[in-house]
Amino acid sequence: MREIASNIKNMELLKSRRNDIAEAGYKLFSKSGFMGTSVEEVAKFLNVDKRTLYNYLEKKEDLLYVVFCRYLPIFTEEVSAKINQISDPREKLKTAIKADLELTSEYENFVMLVSRELRYLDEESIQSTLELIKKNYQIFENILKEGIESGVFKPHNPTIVTFAIKAQIHMIATYRWGLRDFSFKEIASQIIDNVLGGIGQ
Repeated sequence: MREIASNIKNMELLKSRRNDIAEAGYKLFSKSGFMGTSVEEVAKFLNVDKRTLYNYLEKKEDLLYVVFCRYLPIFTEEVSAKINQISDPREKLKTAIKADLELTSEYENFVMLVSRELRYLDEESIQSTLELIKKNYQIFENILKEGIESGVFKPHNPTIVTFAIKAQIHMIATYRWGLRDFSFKEIASQIIDNVLGGIGQ
């Protein structure tokens, strides 16, 4: 995470309040978008003065950046925890896909927020955010590499396959309008079948 200028010296307070700010930003940006939400609205949501908010942030774009930094690690941490005790690459990949799908479904608005609003950040913040995203993608790439090395998966390019897997996972958010008639179980089962059928021996 890149450094964000702040007037607060108490690090625990700073972290706690930025988490509150991130949660407020997420709710408001999900409803009105980053450009359609003012700093004043975020401050009002938090019941603080706009000037108080700027004690924790330097500029409006920092609001969006802290939202990304607050929620992106959830995907990496929770998927990693679900596969931690699994050794079989096929079972590990199935579990990772399902866990990531569950998170994508739960945080559908956040997934859409990242895809729509990342462009409003400065280059340093964009690169920092992309590094957080890559940590989640790396989970899948590592599983694919393990499967290739053990002969379970075909020798596809694991990076390309990772992006293909994530694209299918993201469709539960990006194409939600077309998938409303299908249960989560149906969607997850089809995606897992598509992936394993395409890369399995």
